[in-house]
Parts: sequence; C-alpha cells; structure tokens
Amino acid sequence: MRSLRSKLNKPCVFVLVFAAVNVLCLAIALLLLFLDVDPRSVLGRRSFSDFLETMAFALCGNPYGGMGALNSNYPPLPILLAYPFALLCRGTVESYLGGGIALQYAYKNADFVCTYLLYFVLSAAFLCFSVWKFVQKRGGLPLWAMLAVLFSGPVLYCFGRGNVLLPAMACIFLFFAWYDSEKRALRELSLLFLALAVAFKLYPAVLALLLIKERRYLDFFKTALYSVILVFLPLVCFSGGYGETVLAFLKGVVGFDRVDGRDESPSNVSFDRILGWVVSAVGLFGADIASAMGIVSMALHAALLLFTAVMAFLVRGREDLHGRYTVLLCCAFLYFSKVSYGYNLLVFAVPCLYFYRERATYAKADRIACGIAYFLLFFPALYLFKYFYLQVLAPLYLLVSSCVGLIGGLRRGGREEPKAENGEERESSGSPAAGA
Repeated sequence: MRSLRSKLNKPCVFVLVFAAVNVLCLAIALLLLFLDVDPRSVLGRRSFSDFLETMAFALCGNPYGGMGALNSNYPPLPILLAYPFALLCRGTVESYLGGGIALQYAYKNADFVCTYLLYFVLSAAFLCFSVWKFVQKRGGLPLWAMLAVLFSGPVLYCFGRGNVLLPAMACIFLFFAWYDSEKRALRELSLLFLALAVAFKLYPAVLALLLIKERRYLDFFKTALYSVILVFLPLVCFSGGYGETVLAFLKGVVGFDRVDGRDESPSNVSFDRILGWVVSAVGLFGADIASAMGIVSMALHAALLLFTAVMAFLVRGREDLHGRYTVLLCCAFLYFSKVSYGYNLLVFAVPCLYFYRERATYAKADRIACGIAYFLLFFPALYLFKYFYLQVLAPLYLLVSSCVGLIGGLRRGGREEPKAENGEERESSGSPAAGA
C-alpha cells in the first residue's frame, strides 16, 4: 500500500492523468462536433472562431475602420502576426469577409483547420519553452510542470476558441523567468517580453507593478515605453490616416466591455458574472438593480487595481510576501476587464508553480483550499462544456486568500518567513534572490 501511495504521489502520474483527461475531452468534443450537436462544448459552434476573425482583420485592410461587426478591438500586433497564416487559407478568409461562409461553419474548411493547427502547434511550442525556462529558473521539475500547463483546462479552452492568447502567455512566463536575473541582458529582455504581452492583450500591463514591488522604477517606465511603442507603432501598417486609426482603435478597446451580454457569457470568469447572478436573482422578485450593479462593478474593478498598486509599494522588500503578491497580480490581470474568458485563467499557472514550491509554509486549511482552487482552475474536464461556475469561484478564493495573507503579513511586520509545519526551512520562492 505504501509503495502504491508513493507512486500515486509522483508528479509524472499527475501529469499523465491530466493528459489523459485532456485527450478524452477533446475526443468527446470532436464527436459532438461531428454529430453537429452544440451543447456549448469546447469545440461547439464557432470552433476556432477567434483565429478566423483575427486573420480576417489582417486581410481587410483596416480592422479599425468601422466595418460593423468586424471592427476590431485587438491591438495591431496579433493581427499582423496572423497575416502570414491568413495567406495560407486566403480563400476561406476572403469568403468569410464576403459573407460567403458563416463563422460557425469555418471549421469545415480543411485549409482553415490545417492553418489553425499549424499556428497552435507553433504557439504551444513557444509556451512549452517559456514554461520550461520559468520552472528551470525557479527550481522544481521543469518537464512535468511544462506538460501540466500544456494539458491544462485553460489551454484546452483556448484551443477551442482559437484565441491568440498563447503567445502572450509565453511572453509572460519569460518575464517571470528573467525579470530578476543576474544577467543584465536577460533582465532587459524580460521587460521586452512583458511589453510584447501587453501588445498582444493590453491587460498584462498590470503585471508591471511587480517591478514597483522590486523598487525598479526605471525598469517600470522602460516597460511602459516599450509597451506604448509596440501597441501604437504597428498601427501605421494599416490603411487610412494614422490619427483616425489610433482613435478608432482606442474606441474599440473602450467599447469592448459595453457590448450587451458579454459579461453574461457562460465562459466569462470575471466577478461581473457573479454580479449578473445577483441581478438575475433579484429580478425574480420584480426588482431591477442592473444599473446599481454596474456602478458596483466599476467600483470593484477600480478598487482592485488601486489595492494592487498600493500593495506594490507596501510590500517592497518583503520576500516572504512575494508569492501572495504574485497571486494578487494575477487576479488583477484576470479582473482587469469585466469580460474575462476562461483562457485567461492560464496566468494562474505562475502562482500555482510558486505554491507548489512553498506549500509547506501555508497553514494546513489554506494549503488544502488553495490546492483545490488551483485544481479547479486547471483540471481539463471542467472545461469540456462552456459553463464555467467553479472557475468563477476559485480565483475569487485565491484573491481573498492573497489579500488576507498580505494584510496579515504587513501587520506582523518584519521579514522573517514562516516556518513549515515539519520544521524544515522555507524553500526558495523564486524571489529576486534566486539567482540568474
């Protein structure tokens, strides 16, 4: 019995279970797709639709030029990245632009599917490399951690949607891997990778607050400068006046959250989904509090961003709070917008790997609860259907836990790290003292 227990505790077995469940979910989703059934599975209608839309933006000339439903809110960099892929299946993309094919049936075109699979394989390889570098830098088991991330639920959902998040997440992992390297070139490269992530998705900008925590104010402003250049300079590649294109792009970004129904999507994991549940529950009694909840939503988002920024200054030099603050940063990343789809949960792989290293320093109850929360965030079977309920609640617990831990750590004062329950010394947290 003891031998069996030791084998079940091995990370490789854990990864094999993740991989097997992931493949099984894909098989079920493919079967439902083949039977033309749409129970909102991960490969239901509109399979890979985000990628087709991105390629359409790349071929239409100016995706910010007021093309109705095709008016983009994407930054220009992922659109330019999709351009060479769009050339590989130009017929399908032009057919979609001309109204000859509906978005939900694009997956039936072999050239489009093959092009998307090529893009996904390249993106997944980049993601694996970045996770490998991150875990290698922080210590641990690079191979199983890399595979666990690759076969996780958010990656499965991202595959089904065809979103361009994976390159952005790879850049984020490389930022966390090298931002505190002893080699100046790698530190500078990490800032560029974070700026690239911002140029893909904008909301990774909140992760730059980690540089404030590390008292690297110059690097913070350099990252901001790199981000502005990478976001706005590529806009010159599109037709139309540059000034008009910039204004149209900003209008699309601001208007994304205002599209009716986006925050009520079953795959939205922002806390606005919970506010939507409250509105629906109260509506059963004939009351309409949607406007009030809208104000509450804006207040919560602003309060979280402000709290994250203030904490960056308060926890400077507190390496014992590094893991907790990383969780807070990832929550600010997730809740940056009131519409945050399930693939954004992949960012929690960073604090999850920290948690694995530091789990012995957590109180038993918190350790179990955090472990369950991370499991719910990454277990592939929970992403087979696009009804994300547990994935909404799990990051909320991590947010509350990190806030309580940070405030408690500041009240205790000092910089001594808590001892593990077994009396062993705290393991390396991957803090700036971790070396190159």
